Order: sequence, then structure tokens, then C-alpha cells
Amino acid sequence: MNQFSLATLAAAGEEAAQNATNWLPLTALLVSVIAAIFSGVALWRTHFSKGEVVFAPGKAGISVTHWANEGRSWYTPDIVITSSIANTGARPIIVQGLRVRVDYPELPIPNAHEIWDFNVELDTTTELRSGPGRSALKAKSGTGTPWVVLSKANIDKRFVCWSRWEKPVVQSMIFTLEAKTTRSQRWIVVESWKFKMTPQEWVGMTSKGTIVWVSPEGQKAARYVRATNPRDLHKYTGPSEPLPDKAPHPSPSYVVHDSAPDRGIAG
Repeated sequence: MNQFSLATLAAAGEEAAQNATNWLPLTALLVSVIAAIFSGVALWRTHFSKGEVVFAPGKAGISVTHWANEGRSWYTPDIVITSSIANTGARPIIVQGLRVRVDYPELPIPNAHEIWDFNVELDTTTELRSGPGRSALKAKSGTGTPWVVLSKANIDKRFVCWSRWEKPVVQSMIFTLEAKTTRSQRWIVVESWKFKMTPQEWVGMTSKGTIVWVSPEGQKAARYVRATNPRDLHKYTGPSEPLPDKAPHPSPSYVVHDSAPDRGIAG
């Protein structure tokens, strides 16, 4: 290899080293920028993220109370709803108000509906039973909205929305829970329940204090449904030998009620 080739190789090596040296600051700068972006995202999520307000309501209890006074008669329909409310953000949120929109889809009147306002907050442990009087009054607790939900926290609430009817109402209805929070400037739709008020249901509610429990529309697809395959499966699951004679005799089953029995689940 001649002197010219050696000089050329040396010059090429020096140029490559210089290029590598020039790229080092740029690489370090790029790494710093990426680290700053990730730090900023983490800071935003932990300290500034508004997040979402998540409602998880369950079954709703529908009832109607008949009132009379000095020759006057009226009805107060109400709906009891229990819901978990979660805050996924890094800052507290306030549930400012709750209401229920009641639509009448089978009436020949476009957009026929009414709004039931928030009535009272209930505790979440008292069992609500059918029977004379409004059992919800026994569970009255708390001051109602507004409710504060802290960062990354959830609360359980049960409440009643109600209205007043001057005449019996026997119609198909859709109850839609709506909420107003500091996360939105408008009322947001939370969940809905469908219920058809029949004459029998009306009489049961107004004369016996029946409460009808309805499953939310958003959870119907996830409801547990019993199934047996094949249908005669238990024809083959019995004992292979007679059961012992000393097996205790079963005692009769019964349900203890303080008042009229509860109504089953509708829908």
C-alpha cells in the first residue's frame, strides 16, 4: 500500500470520527426531549388530568304512592336508583345534580316526556320492601347533591327521583338517568330502564305499595341466564343407590314478610 493510500485512509477515519462526534450532541438532545415528553405526560396524568366520571347504576325500583287530603287525590311516582360513581382523573369532580327523564314511546305525541327531579338521598344498606307506606322514607340519609368525588376514588349512592300525577298513568315508559357534573356543561345520559305500567301493576303499587325492580338496559346482555344442556341432564345425575333412611326430612321453606310480598323483576 503506497503513501497516498495510507493518507486517504487516515483522512477518511478522521472524517468518520468527526461525524460521530457531531452526532453525539444531537442524540443526547433527542433522548432528553423524549424523556421530557414522557415526564410531562406522567405529570399531566398524575396532577392535571380531568379524566372521566363513570356511573355504574344497578336495578331501579319503581313505585307509585296514592295520596288523599280533604277530598283531593293525587299520586307521587318515584324511582329508586343505586349507583357507584367513579372519578378516573387526577382532580376532584362534583356531581352537581341528577334527574330522570321519563319518555312515553307508545303515545301518538312526538317527544312526549317529563322530567322527574331529585327528591331525597337514601342509605345504601336499608332493604326496601313492598308494603303500605313509602319504605324509602325509612332509609332517608344524607343531604343529597352536590357530591364530591375525589381523584381516583369512587362513591356509592342511592337516591330517589320523583314527580306528581293528578290522574292514573298506564303506559309504556323509558326512564333515563341524567347527570350534571363539573366535567360537562350539559346533562349527560347515564343509563335507562324500560317499564310497562299495566292496570295490574298500577293497582298493586297504589293499593298495596308494590315496588317493581327493573334491570338497566345497558346490563341486560350481561345478565345471568340459567341453562341446562341437555334439558333432561338431571335425569342422569341422581344417586346410583337409594339414599340413607336416616337422612333428615326437609323443613318447609317460607318467606318472612312484614307486609305484602315483594314483586319480582321486570324486564
